[in-house]
Amino acid sequence: EGVRRDGIFEAATLEVTRKKDVTVLEASDTYALEAATVAMSFEADDVQGTRGLFSRDAMNDGGDGYHVSLYIKKGELIARFQNPEGQVYLRAGEVEAGTAYHTAISFGDGAVSLSLNGEVVASAPFDFTWETSPEQMQIGALGWKSASGAADMQSLFKGTIADVEIYGSALSADDAADVAEQAEETPPQS
Repeated sequence: EGVRRDGIFEAATLEVTRKKDVTVLEASDTYALEAATVAMSFEADDVQGTRGLFSRDAMNDGGDGYHVSLYIKKGELIARFQNPEGQVYLRAGEVEAGTAYHTAISFGDGAVSLSLNGEVVASAPFDFTWETSPEQMQIGALGWKSASGAADMQSLFKGTIADVEIYGSALSADDAADVAEQAEETPPQS
């Protein structure tokens, strides 16, 4: 069994300690998606302050106004989705430095969700898409204060990010659990 491995982006392990360690994905037709899932494992060296795991974002409502950021703030894992009408925050609760976790964010069919260790911990009805997004993606930082289309970043993650996958669909809860289980077989090494 297992989950299908047809992700449109996959990366093994990133050790993030400075800006040059952040992976930046240019906006392209590959990522012009109506629905998607971004999944990854992480182990933070520091959970104080704000630490970005993933971002496809820009300042205010720049670009098409559809922005998403996944980050740790003062020890809490948070996903923020924004569309031209407003925003929604999904919270997974506390995470600790030095502990390996798996997380996923999904959007599609008028809903967004946040999973932690294979369990959907928060979801909301919310219209969200990447179909017209001009924003670059950062893995290991936040781009939410950058000009639209720019790769400016802040709030660097400190630690290990592994098993990064972007799927061109919103994974079901069962598929998200399978992805997390497979990632547990090879936890991030710091």
